Amino acid sequence: HLTPTAGPIADGRYYLFAAALPWSPHPLTYLAPDAGLLVGAGERAIAVRAGASLAPIHLALLPRQLTDPPILGVFPPLQSFLRSDWADARA
Repeated sequence: HLTPTAGPIADGRYYLFAAALPWSPHPLTYLAPDAGLLVGAGERAIAVRAGASLAPIHLALLPRQLTDPPILGVFPPLQSFLRSDWADARA
């Protein structure tokens, strides 16, 4: 059970999507097709008023299925590692 916070949030309706990868000492592991990725989506839209959800939010992270939408992400620490690794390989 987690209670994450995300700073100030404007009033409105939001949809929660999440993805999680296990930690690895080898950054290239995160690019593998089956890197232990878990994904989840909220059961319904989240109504936010005065910066807080009006109801509890339940989210289960499960292994990815073929019917899940694609995930686009940016991994700045991985990018810097790849740049330094590439530079070392070229030297």
